[in-house]
Amino acid sequence: MIQMNRPSSKVIRSIVQGIVKVDSQEKQELGRKYAFALGLSPGPRGADGGIDGVGIVKGNKVYFQCRLSRAKLGAPVADSIYGAAQREKADVIIVLAGVGYTKPTPSNPKSGFENCLRNRPDGDDFKLHLLTLSDIYEKNQVFDDALADLPGLRKITRKDWEERE
Repeated sequence: MIQMNRPSSKVIRSIVQGIVKVDSQEKQELGRKYAFALGLSPGPRGADGGIDGVGIVKGNKVYFQCRLSRAKLGAPVADSIYGAAQREKADVIIVLAGVGYTKPTPSNPKSGFENCLRNRPDGDDFKLHLLTLSDIYEKNQVFDDALADLPGLRKITRKDWEERE
């Protein structure tokens, strides 16, 4: 078996910058493909109701949402994802961001993307994985932690995707 080296951080930055610059329709399709590659069932094409992928893993409902924006994801996106995950009755929420998530600030320690999801009455009732494109391509610990709650990675060929569609 041929072992391929992980891309350099410069190559990963270039990949991420290229992906976040594509049009929104292509980003939506990429979200569905990432869901499939992560072993989930991709959401519908077009208006998907905030669902890029779902699945059942070890008895837990997994909800996947991909937001490949050029800016860090903040509270409004967290609110939207929370609503969709609640409708799906998700036990595990996995979010894939283009470049990252807002963080709490010294003046507002309850702010930030993750706090917006967690600071709710049921904020401890779900497991949360916040991934970035860099995590996916680096295959780092954040990515490995998320994989523990997923069915397993799939390689996708163009033929596989076309047959699935």
